[in-house]
Amino acid sequence: MPPPAPDTGSTPPGVRLFLPGAPFSAAELAGMRRDGLLRYVYAGAYAEAHLLPGPAERAAAATWRLSDALKARAVLGRMSAAWVYGCADAPGRAVLLADRSRRSTWMPGAALHEVRLGPADVVTLGTARVTSPLRTALDLAYHEPSARALPALALLGADPDLACPLGHVVAVVLARRRAPGREHALRCLRLAMAAGA
Repeated sequence: MPPPAPDTGSTPPGVRLFLPGAPFSAAELAGMRRDGLLRYVYAGAYAEAHLLPGPAERAAAATWRLSDALKARAVLGRMSAAWVYGCADAPGRAVLLADRSRRSTWMPGAALHEVRLGPADVVTLGTARVTSPLRTALDLAYHEPSARALPALALLGADPDLACPLGHVVAVVLARRRAPGREHALRCLRLAMAAGA
C-alpha cells in the first residue's frame, strides 16, 4: 500500500486521504483505484479500499480544494452535509453556506449560498466545518425538493448518533411562524416521519 499524501493541513490527523499531487498524480490514484488499493471518496480524493470513509473523511474530501480563506467563511451544507453524515448520496457539486455578514467569493464546482449561521448551526469534523445535523435537517426541509429531501431526512432522524429526531425538527419549524417555505418544510418532515415509522 502506498503511503498517504503528506499532511498539508488540509486533512485532519488520522484521516487517510490520498490527494492528487505529491507523491501521486491524479492518474496514479485512479490506477490504484482500478487495482483495488484505493476507493474514490469525492472531488479527486481517495481512501484506502478496505476502509469505509466516515464523516470526517467525507468532509475533508469535500473541502480539500477550498482556499483557506473560503474554509474560514463557508461551511458544507444542505445535501453536502447530509452526505457527510451518511444520509445521502454524494452531491454532484458541493453546497457551501456562508454567513451573510461575511462576503464570500464563488468557488468553481460548488454552489455558494449566503445565509444566517449561528454558533449552534456549525460543527467541526476534523478540519472541515459542516452544518449541524439539526441545521442540515432544517435546510433540507425548507430548500430541497421533497423527492430529494425525504430519504435524507428519514435517515437523519433515524440515526441516534446524530441526535436529530424529526419530531424536534418539526417543533423548531413550528416555532418559526413567518419563515418562507414553512408549509413545504412541515410537509416534507411529516412525510419523512411517516416513511420512517
